[in-house]
Amino acid sequence: MPHMDSRNTGNRMFLSLRTKFMLGLTLLALLLILVLSFISSITYRSELEGQYAETAYLVARTVAETIDGDRIGYYLETLTEDDYYKEEYDFMYKVMQNEKIKYVYVVVPEEDGGRYVWNVVAEGEEVTELNKLGAFEEYWNEAEFIMKDTYNTGSTTNNAYITNSAQYGYIASVYAPVYASDGSITAVVGVDIDMIDIEADLRDYIILIVACIIITVFVFITVYTVFITKTLINPIKRLTDCASSFTEGGELRKIDFKVNTNDELGRLGKAFSQMAADIERYSINLANTAAERERIKTELAVCENIQVSQLPDKFNMSAGMHIGSSITSRDEIDICADMKPAHEVGGDFYDYFMIDSHRFGIVIADIAGKGVSAVTMMIITKTLIKYHLQTGETPERVMEAVNAQLCENNDSALFVTAFVGVLDVDDGKFTYVNAGHMPPLLMRNQGEFEFVKSKSGFVMAEIPNVRFRQVEISLRQGDIIYLYTSGLPEVKSPDGKIFGRERLVDVLNRSRKSMANVHDTVNVVNTSLNDFSGGEPQINDITQLVLEYRKGSREFREITVKAVFASVDKVSSFISAHLDENDISTAFQMRFAVAVEDIFAGVIGVINNTDEITVRCTIITDTSHALPKTGKDPFVTIEYSWEGEENNPLENTNPGVLNLNAVGKYADNIDYFYVNGHNTLTFTKKLY
Repeated sequence: MPHMDSRNTGNRMFLSLRTKFMLGLTLLALLLILVLSFISSITYRSELEGQYAETAYLVARTVAETIDGDRIGYYLETLTEDDYYKEEYDFMYKVMQNEKIKYVYVVVPEEDGGRYVWNVVAEGEEVTELNKLGAFEEYWNEAEFIMKDTYNTGSTTNNAYITNSAQYGYIASVYAPVYASDGSITAVVGVDIDMIDIEADLRDYIILIVACIIITVFVFITVYTVFITKTLINPIKRLTDCASSFTEGGELRKIDFKVNTNDELGRLGKAFSQMAADIERYSINLANTAAERERIKTELAVCENIQVSQLPDKFNMSAGMHIGSSITSRDEIDICADMKPAHEVGGDFYDYFMIDSHRFGIVIADIAGKGVSAVTMMIITKTLIKYHLQTGETPERVMEAVNAQLCENNDSALFVTAFVGVLDVDDGKFTYVNAGHMPPLLMRNQGEFEFVKSKSGFVMAEIPNVRFRQVEISLRQGDIIYLYTSGLPEVKSPDGKIFGRERLVDVLNRSRKSMANVHDTVNVVNTSLNDFSGGEPQINDITQLVLEYRKGSREFREITVKAVFASVDKVSSFISAHLDENDISTAFQMRFAVAVEDIFAGVIGVINNTDEITVRCTIITDTSHALPKTGKDPFVTIEYSWEGEENNPLENTNPGVLNLNAVGKYADNIDYFYVNGHNTLTFTKKLY
């Protein structure tokens, strides 16, 4: 009997491998007996049915060959039973008795049934109307198709129909054609053979098959069990005992498990012995490994502290940084910065500081690396950039000098992407250099965030003597610069999608009306990143820096008109109305209207493929504000803006078009810039 171990695993009874193996073989044997018995019974039944059907067909063909087919029509027309008719009836009756046939009949198939010529009455049955010459019976099963096919084509292939009904019993029906002298088919002989004896034969056959299978399976299980026990179960039991004793007493014990078989079990024994030796060696080194891991963890913590300590003093890792007048005695700028270090410390950093009384510097950078080397490169880069900016150098010269110094001893082969900008808080001029960094976003006052169209330069610390391209744009009241590092668009969702720069722009523009200051801007982005990531681990540092220019007191209005010459009167009326609202003198308006109309006509003459143009009129009365040629005087600015390819009207030399440079006599300042598909021409004039 299989061994049943009394040990418990929790609340479950422990079953030995031998017991499970025996139960499995027993279930397999039962399943095998059922399957083989079922298949054998089907096969045997099919064979017996075929034999019975063949016997019935031989009888049908014999009867059909004795019938004169030329008489069939005569019998059905006259319904007269002559001597030949009676002789055939007697012959069919004898055949039915000798061959144990249940029914023999000759029928002429019609559309809905068959008309009997002969329908022999079986012994012990009463004569009915259907046994009379010419009797008609409707079809009662699918045999009609076989009967009709035999009558129409003479085919006798696969024409046996087997049925088991309450009316006729378990029978096989076959059909043979009756031919006339001219070869035509005049009737069909039907023979129904009783197959009730098949059930008894089948039962005896199944009993014999099951008995043979049981004996065979029992012998196989017995022999196979002995073999498996010796070659598999006993070695596995010894392996289990060795594994149980490996840590006996709380200490590792040396074991030597051997199995003298040239198969997978023998290899398992050798592998187990080797594994025990490896575990013993591993346990010896585990303490040293844990100590080394703790040292690395401490080193990374120090790196993170160093990275954070290099940021401006008021940085708060959880809430970001929001300052206004605290960095200068004036209220020209509002800035917010935020950095979220990754689990494995990277090299992101940012910086901002007053260079002198009116210039404000901002820096955001990303070191391509992690750990101590990245933090070291971060400190060097930050220090060099700040030093060179504070000497008064332009951003492009600063980047070229810093790049040359970083390339001198870059043994770690790291590179740096950086964005360095200088804002003149007096006139809004913003000069910057992008060294392989993410493209900045710009939001004009009450407008939408858009990428600034400017080419990014090469990264730093890779190639010495690289020249960097300096870009200059003018910031106005309410304009916002948004800067970020590559870790932000690379944030991943649980399904593997990345946040991306397009999603960043969409988030900023959808929320811009609810953002009261730059601190809100950073919080909106952080909230979107947290929702998008769904708790996925952060693989890179994420850094943001947002700068808003808040210079001057101003009143502005804007109008959008069709980009045609006929719109000039509408634009003039719009600007005059705005000047009237601010009590601007009639004399100034008359002189100013000439410049407005001439510049509008000049712009219309050079732009192409544009449906509309937006005109903004801004009146600035804050005397602390200054632009080139205006000094500290109040002034009015007209801004013409249209979408399309870059097309600077100031550079137009086509004959027949107004030279806008000639309009300079009416203006104190004319400027043009192009940002993300938007052309903008500004025209400034002192009010007094």
